[in-house]
Amino acid sequence: MRFFLFVFLLWSMTLSAAPFHNKKIVVFGSSVAMGWGSTNNNQGWAFRLGNALATKGYTLVNKSIPGNNTQALIGRFERDLLPEKPEICVIALGLGNEGIAKQSTKEGKDSVYNHFVNGINTLIAMCKKAGIIPVVTGCYPANIFNADDYAFVKKFNAMMKNSGTPFIDLLEAVDDGSGHFKEGMYHDALHPNDAGHEAMFQGIPLGIFDTLDDGLQKQSAFLKGGDRKNLSGNYVAACVRVCK
Repeated sequence: MRFFLFVFLLWSMTLSAAPFHNKKIVVFGSSVAMGWGSTNNNQGWAFRLGNALATKGYTLVNKSIPGNNTQALIGRFERDLLPEKPEICVIALGLGNEGIAKQSTKEGKDSVYNHFVNGINTLIAMCKKAGIIPVVTGCYPANIFNADDYAFVKKFNAMMKNSGTPFIDLLEAVDDGSGHFKEGMYHDALHPNDAGHEAMFQGIPLGIFDTLDDGLQKQSAFLKGGDRKNLSGNYVAACVRVCK
C-alpha cells in the first residue's frame, strides 16, 4: 500500500512540475505551413507541432494561406493576425512563392532575394511593435530550384541563424544536399508529403517555445503594468540561442 502511495505522490509531483504555459502561437505562412502535401492537405508540420505543444498548454492557430508571400502576409497582418492576440507568431515562408526560380539572371534573383529579406524584416518589426514575439522558419527545398536558388536558400538561413531573431531550421531534415527534397519526402515539386512534414516537425526543437515564454515572463516582470508593447524582444532573443 505504501509503495502505491509513493508512486502516486511521485506521479503527482511530476505533473505539477511540468510547465503549463497557456499561451497562443499563430503560424503565419503559405501552403507548406498550411500542410499541403500531407494527409487532407492540413496535417503538416504545423499541425503536428500544435499537437505536441497542446500538452504544455499552448494553443496553436494556423493562419497560413497557400500562395502567400511576404507582401501578402504584410497586407493581411492586421486583419488576420492581430485579432488572434498571440504571444508568439511563427513566420513561415519560403523563396518559392517570391518567384526566385522564375528569374534567369543573377540580378533578377538578387532582387527577389532582397525583396524577401526586406519583407521578413518588416514582418518581424510589425510583430515586435504589436508585442508579439516573432519566430522565423528557414527556407526549405523545392524541386524546381537550381544551384543558384539553393545558394540563396542557404544564405537566408545562415543570416537568420545569426540575426538574434528566434529561428527554426526546416531545411536540414528534408534537403538532399542540392536544394531538392529527399527522395520519398515530397508530394510534388513544391510540397513535402507526410514523411517530409514529419521530418520537418521532428527537426523543430520544442524547447524553443518554453524558452521564449520564460523570457517573456521574466522581462514582463520588469515592465510597469505588464505592457507587452514595450517588449524589445532582445531578452527573449538572447534566451532562445540556447535552443539553436
